[in-house]
Amino acid sequence: MSIYVYAADRISPKMRILSVSLVLLGASASAVLITNVHAFEGTPAGFRIENGEIADVDPWAAFFNPSFFISAAHVAVSAYMTGAFMICSISAFNMLKHRKNQRVLRFHRKALMLSLAIGGIFSLLTALNGHESAQMLHEYQPEKLAAAEGLFETQDYAPLAIGGFTDKETQEIKYAIEIPWALSFLAGNSFETVVVGLNDFPEEYWPPLFVHTLFNGMVLIGSFLIFLSMAGFVWNKLLKKPNFPKPFMYAFVIAGPLALLSIEFGWIFACTGRQPWVIYRVLTTAEVVTGSSQIGLLFILFTLIYVILAVAVLLVLKYYFKRHPVENELETEASRGSISIY
Repeated sequence: MSIYVYAADRISPKMRILSVSLVLLGASASAVLITNVHAFEGTPAGFRIENGEIADVDPWAAFFNPSFFISAAHVAVSAYMTGAFMICSISAFNMLKHRKNQRVLRFHRKALMLSLAIGGIFSLLTALNGHESAQMLHEYQPEKLAAAEGLFETQDYAPLAIGGFTDKETQEIKYAIEIPWALSFLAGNSFETVVVGLNDFPEEYWPPLFVHTLFNGMVLIGSFLIFLSMAGFVWNKLLKKPNFPKPFMYAFVIAGPLALLSIEFGWIFACTGRQPWVIYRVLTTAEVVTGSSQIGLLFILFTLIYVILAVAVLLVLKYYFKRHPVENELETEASRGSISIY
């Protein structure tokens, strides 16, 4: 990344693309490998327990556990979606900031439209993969799917609950909008699919019921981002309107933070929804939780480290782009005849 940013005027464009491509590959591999730990915890494979001992260990079967490909694909496409919408936010903010500088405005508009196209594609891929993830939960972690939708009774033609909150006492989703039969279709591509409810499991196996809110937040933000991408495309490409009205621009500005929030909702849902298990139906969280009294301090220290890193990155980038403003780059490239901002 440093080569891409700081050596811009010292290496060829092809080398810059190569350098940032290596970052993409490394980051993707890291994300997939980390996610596979979570996938294994949800769908453990590659071993069996015999007389309290682990036997017949198969590392490759553990690695390529039943949810590996779905989980890896989900984290990858959602990360690309988030990156695209962060560029969308930055571009929209700069378009609002430089409304009177037509050259800079056109430059950021081009970045905005490119980010909307990429963000829209990966938003749709994330949604399609989410459908596969729901089917995986239906097969391997049915109580997690039931908690996500606040479903207490096993039933076919199960409704999909949007919004609201889960009331444990009345065993219903209050203030939700229900789409008839949709959960059954989501779980098994058929309205007749029987979706298992929470009451079929011991209560101590229930995930925390607030995961319904997290699941809804993730889905609603993802739906909004898909709509925003499509609306931006229609406005600019089909209606041929080069300038977006301010409500559009403000929506573009918040798209990046919303995408980040959606990922946080998704990860909290994924890990909290697995509870009370660390390894599903093998090892409970209560059995392995640390007895250390320093967890609070470690959390504060880790938070402080990441705050320092975030501030440092922001300051370095601000200093760099203050010394190398977009206007100068555009002037240099225009003089070479090697860039088009139209």
